[in-house]
Amino acid sequence: MKKISGILLISVTISFVIGACEKDNSNSTYNAYDSIFISQAASSNLIEITLGQLAADSASDPSIKQYGAQMVADHTTQQQQLQAIASGIGIGVVTTIDQEHLLLIDTLETLKGSSFDSVYIFSQLRDHDNTIRLFKHESGNGLHKEVKLYVYQTLPDINEHFISARTLSTKF
Repeated sequence: MKKISGILLISVTISFVIGACEKDNSNSTYNAYDSIFISQAASSNLIEITLGQLAADSASDPSIKQYGAQMVADHTTQQQQLQAIASGIGIGVVTTIDQEHLLLIDTLETLKGSSFDSVYIFSQLRDHDNTIRLFKHESGNGLHKEVKLYVYQTLPDINEHFISARTLSTKF
């Protein structure tokens, strides 16, 4: 609940700041939404790569192992694309994992068998749902054409990850 309140406060603050800016659709213009999106999407990719590798190595269910390996492959490609865009417009990307996901990693490292698989796949549902909302927000509020193109090209993959995680979660 505290996290949601914090996110709402940040969103409202950003809305006021952004509302004061004029929209310019030239390719070189970006706004705070683009910058925040790049930071959060890069963090999400890094988390998915790390958790995916852990699942590929530690899951007991072969379909969870395969899903984890797919997350590593897809999010590595997505991260490389995002880094190129961010570099081109002079925005740095996140290279560390947030505390919440560090705790998840610590938890997963202590689990075995179906307990690991269950905690991992349900975390994937939550994280991909959050990422879908992030991407949809950027599609409606961002300015930079390359960032928005990244959103439109990547969102179908994120949706597919969510659907796959939902299907896999029915096993647990």
